Amino acid sequence: LQEVAHGVAVRLPTSHRMADHRALFSPMPGDQHGFGPLMVEQFFRLAGWNTTRLVEPSIEDLTTAIGGGCFDVCALTITQTEHLDDLRSVIAALREA
Repeated sequence: LQEVAHGVAVRLPTSHRMADHRALFSPMPGDQHGFGPLMVEQFFRLAGWNTTRLVEPSIEDLTTAIGGGCFDVCALTITQTEHLDDLRSVIAALREA
């Protein structure tokens, strides 16, 4: 599916880059999926956003990425309900970073 998504993305026209619009996409730390963040990231990128996508990040990877840049959007995806309990603390750590 990821190869299909990449194949489709390269055939779609892209908008002009909007350097002042940045977005970070990532699965929740501990969650091992990547297709959802890939799809959303590609739509934002095709719309002209500067995007960053993390794959299987730790909380430290996320806070380092957020602390190292200014993002208009930080999107976390979750597929496992057991990670919902940690969501509040991850969001707090991202806001602090």
